[in-house]
Amino acid sequence: QIREAIRAAMKKEPYIAESFDDGTSFASKRMSVGKSEWLSRGRLLKMLKQKSISEFF
Repeated sequence: QIREAIRAAMKKEPYIAESFDDGTSFASKRMSVGKSEWLSRGRLLKMLKQKSISEFF
C-alpha cells in the first residue's frame, strides 16, 4: 500500500506552502497523527528553532 500511495502522490502537482505553519497544517490533514503530536516528537521544528553559534556573539 505504501508504494502505491507514494506513486500516486508523485503523479500529483506539488503543494507549495506560503509558510511553515501553512505547510504543517496541510500535511497534518493527511495524517492519522495530530499536528501537535508529530511536531512535539519530531526533529524538524527543533532544527528550525536551533540557534546558530553566531547568534551568541
